[in-house]
Amino acid sequence: MVREFAEADSISEIASPVFLATLVGEIRSLEREPMTTVGFSGTQFERLHLELASGEPTTFVLKHIHPERDATAWRSGGIAAREARLLGERALDRVWEVFDAPYLAYAFEGEASAVLMRDLSEHLFPDAREPITAEHEDALIDHLARLHAAFWESEARQLPWLAKAEFVYGFLAPSEIEMEEARGRRHPVFTAAREGWEVAHRMLPTVVSRLLSTPPIELAQTAVGLSRTILHGDAKVANFAMLPDGRVSAFDWATICEGCPTIEIGWYVSVNATRLTRSKEEIFGVYRTALERHLGRELSNAMWQRMYDAAILGGAMVLLWNKALNVKKGVPDAAAEWKWWVGELERLSAAR
Repeated sequence: MVREFAEADSISEIASPVFLATLVGEIRSLEREPMTTVGFSGTQFERLHLELASGEPTTFVLKHIHPERDATAWRSGGIAAREARLLGERALDRVWEVFDAPYLAYAFEGEASAVLMRDLSEHLFPDAREPITAEHEDALIDHLARLHAAFWESEARQLPWLAKAEFVYGFLAPSEIEMEEARGRRHPVFTAAREGWEVAHRMLPTVVSRLLSTPPIELAQTAVGLSRTILHGDAKVANFAMLPDGRVSAFDWATICEGCPTIEIGWYVSVNATRLTRSKEEIFGVYRTALERHLGRELSNAMWQRMYDAAILGGAMVLLWNKALNVKKGVPDAAAEWKWWVGELERLSAAR
């Protein structure tokens, strides 16, 4: 069954009682509440409190995406409305066969966009630096593997507004930050990343420091020739919700991309370091098993090793700077996390 989402004529209309009534019926009252969220995308959130004519309360979340403030869009190809584009793109409907769709409507207004969602707050993972459950981790990994298998070498990858997964190799690389700032763009995460990379390169073995100083366009060659598919693009635990019926809901598709699927898992183990229930090697193993099951065939060990290496290099380039800062600050378990990544990068360096 095709999942269709309502398109409002403007961002101002999407939160109007008249438009909302087309989704839920007659509305008795509407209150708008600003929300505080974490992250550096520059997006704004509101919670819409509705009272229906029946007296039943309903809550929605409205997300405003502003391209002039969206550092994630800057660093992934310059398109800030991917989340809204996804909802109107029939070639990607299979996404919603894999994941529950929290979305109800979307709107464009010039280069800005907005999406309207069900409020899934009670089903989000706790915002804590501690592991989720193994059952939930298995569900997340399985759903990502299903997504990747569903679009394996699919023509949908040709959509021009999709990001290229290779953006991870230069996401917050020092040379790329300099380029953004030369364009007049400023963001607090650029300052933090610059400091973090300075700390990291002082701590890294010379051979690894040299590898990570390679121009991103050259690092991206690591993924050349590997199978490609559609990726969520930001597989951090906070972007998913576990529903009571066992389904997984997925949101924040701002960096939906096409590329080597294991890049998604490299991102997953890097950004979710404190949320993992098992070792990174085991997570890659669980993912490989799930992917092969959904593909209906095995991947050769040689191909898998190349896919794994592409993931490790991507995960390091995305967040190793932050892991260095955590070591400097004495964050619990940061030293062990750093040691694991450096060990993998030394192996990669020796193999090049």
